[in-house]
Amino acid sequence: MNVQRTIRQLSTGLIFLILLTLFVVFMLWRHMVITVPAGHAGVMWWRFFGGTDMVSPVRDEGLHLIFPWDQLIVYDTRLQEFTEEFGVVSNDGLNLRVTASVRWRARRNQLGALHRSIGPDYVRLLLIPEVGSILRETISRSRAEDLYAKDRHAIQDTIYRTLVSSRTSNIGGATEEQGPLAPISLTDVLISEVKLPETLRAAVERKFAQAEYVEEYRFKVQSEILESQRKEVEANGIRRFQEIVTPTISDAYLRWTGIEATLKLAQSPNSKVVMVGNGPGAFRSS
Repeated sequence: MNVQRTIRQLSTGLIFLILLTLFVVFMLWRHMVITVPAGHAGVMWWRFFGGTDMVSPVRDEGLHLIFPWDQLIVYDTRLQEFTEEFGVVSNDGLNLRVTASVRWRARRNQLGALHRSIGPDYVRLLLIPEVGSILRETISRSRAEDLYAKDRHAIQDTIYRTLVSSRTSNIGGATEEQGPLAPISLTDVLISEVKLPETLRAAVERKFAQAEYVEEYRFKVQSEILESQRKEVEANGIRRFQEIVTPTISDAYLRWTGIEATLKLAQSPNSKVVMVGNGPGAFRSS
């Protein structure tokens, strides 16, 4: 009787323990089983072993098991883009609104440093302020008209080169050689839109329209000059032809040419009357 009671108590305790274990696993599942999606990488943070893991390689895509008191922070390592509008002042003192698109990716081998120094919110804390600062500084040396039209690509290139320079330690270029220790690899900076004051925009558009008119008239003048040269060459050719041919033309040759033309005309099936000349050698064909 005592044995059965003991077995029943042990069974009840074992079932309770199993249920408690399942409950704990269920509650801690999302803290223990971490999935790293495609194009992402994970950085380990050890609660009892020094915090952010700066030595071991990052965790690759797939399923990872960790202790519930540790953390696996997942970062997107694919090419990313953000678009932001910045208020800037040009070299001629005009307030502009510039929309810039920035493309970048986080470097896998520097994710530990990125997590320790900045964290997952590095776009807001690092990229946007840094891009905005360099963009304002660069545009402040340019005129609004140049930014609106011809020099935009040069300004974009200057902004990019300044951002990936050595003095900006957290942002490197598109290759590993450009800032190899920088956790962020910048691909490019594109100025997609420039909003000028309405009065200036209208003035710039009128200026460009006038420039187009000037180019059109310059093309017309050049065309007329070329046409005049062509006519001059043609006239010289006709004059030289006449100078060469005229001495060799005789009355007999002209008469023979007329006879050949008349014969061809007379052979036509249409009804006609052909008269050639009015002298002794004239003849009539019908």
